[in-house]
Amino acid sequence: MIFPVQKTVLIDSIDLGQRARKVYSGIEELAADIKERGVMHPPVIEEKLDGSGYLLVAGGRRMIAIISLGWIDTPASVYPPLDVYDHEAAELAENINREDLTFVERANSIKRVHALYEEKYGKQHGSGGGHSQSDTAILFGVSRATVQRELEIANALDVVPSLAECKTATEALKKFKRIEESYLRSELTKRADIILARDNQADFKRQLIANYHVGDFFAGAAELPSRSFHVAEVDPDYAIDIATHKKGVDTNLADYHEVAKDGYSDFLDKLIAEVKRLLLSDGWLILWFGMHPWYHTIEDLLKKHNFSFCNPAIWTKPFGQTMWPDRYMASCYEPFFYARKGNAVLYKQGRSNIFNFPPVHADHKVHPTERPVDLMMAVLECFAPPHGRVLVPFGGSGNTLLAASNLGMTSTCWDLSQAYKDAFTSKVLEGSFANGAGRP
Repeated sequence: MIFPVQKTVLIDSIDLGQRARKVYSGIEELAADIKERGVMHPPVIEEKLDGSGYLLVAGGRRMIAIISLGWIDTPASVYPPLDVYDHEAAELAENINREDLTFVERANSIKRVHALYEEKYGKQHGSGGGHSQSDTAILFGVSRATVQRELEIANALDVVPSLAECKTATEALKKFKRIEESYLRSELTKRADIILARDNQADFKRQLIANYHVGDFFAGAAELPSRSFHVAEVDPDYAIDIATHKKGVDTNLADYHEVAKDGYSDFLDKLIAEVKRLLLSDGWLILWFGMHPWYHTIEDLLKKHNFSFCNPAIWTKPFGQTMWPDRYMASCYEPFFYARKGNAVLYKQGRSNIFNFPPVHADHKVHPTERPVDLMMAVLECFAPPHGRVLVPFGGSGNTLLAASNLGMTSTCWDLSQAYKDAFTSKVLEGSFANGAGRP
């Protein structure tokens, strides 16, 4: 690798060459800044082979600004005569320090420099010669881990160009990881029969997977007889514009089908009526909801359909989040109504209405509103009898099915997303139930 030497050279000795950029904007502002603070990032030049001066490698805009100041000389980063590899690498390396560089441009530039030197010196194998990521890191004055990350970003952009639309490199990498995971789950689902052929719980797992239906709940429920379930655990897709209100990066939203706000009341009305039909004469409805503005709407609908209900129960979390910390406290709870049809009774009597469980870690979530299996076990054992039947209209992560299975209950669910079922199938095949353990 060749490194530049910092020198002061005569401006007349620098050949600007044929620049790709013909028009430079903001020259006056840049010249004023250079006059006040000096040349913070010297132009990059190389010595001509015939010794007649220098050729500009990078920094055309800065050179024009310096010339406009009438200076005789300028500080510069001077390379010896460069071949085609070093010339392009030097220009790319210099541009990495630009403040307006996007994460896409930065990653692609570092990848290009790394590829140029691999082409020139060969790839490093073992302790032998060749160019390595460590060599590229030295060139840019960064860590090897940084170079590795930039190469991962650039490679991900090659596979999924739409990642360039992400706001940050972190968001792009997380989204790519989710895409990879989704693909692997899809492939795992296709091989389920081969995997289960060697599993002593094959019949149980096949049935559990079959209980997760891809499709519309209302269409599927129409085939079911009335009064079939002890409890319905319902987590409707809240009309809260989750993509706007979800803080940070959440790449699970692509398959999340949210009900529009203007039709949400009618949707809930139809949903509650159908759930009531499917519940036994003495059954429980567990209904998660967004407190504002849906509390009174749901309260009125439960009364309309003759459900008896108490104040909501609360799932509390040790930490929360808010999109507007200057206006709102971080939300650390989620409420659900528990509403009784007929003379249903609690199966775990005397329990408080506070359920305190940590949420699923963001890196492990497959659904934006995923709840932990152990929370759902605690909820179900309050409202369903041993060996009870559980209805889950909106399956999502499928964790309610896993919770029911761990308690010896049977359950069935629907979801519009095949990707969510693939994620659920992966959990079942791996035995990833409550606390990381499969059903005994």
